[in-house]
Amino acid sequence: MSNPFRDWREKRGLSRTEMAVLLNLSVSHIQAIETGMPNRPFKKFVRNLAAIAGPDLADQLVADYATWREAQRAQTLEKIRTN
Repeated sequence: MSNPFRDWREKRGLSRTEMAVLLNLSVSHIQAIETGMPNRPFKKFVRNLAAIAGPDLADQLVADYATWREAQRAQTLEKIRTN
């Protein structure tokens, strides 16, 4: 499973820089979200995404992202347990 936010951005042919400009955020903010380590305000990212993509799509992407993050966490825990 891949990151739903990155998939959404790439499907539309947007670079991280373009996405950052579109959402009025920094490129490092976009990169942090896409790598699963949002060290910046996630709510601001979602709020700005909802403004351009619509709240229903934003809600679905947030749910998909939570599933993706949990899968990443489970994969890492399994790696720790087997090594």
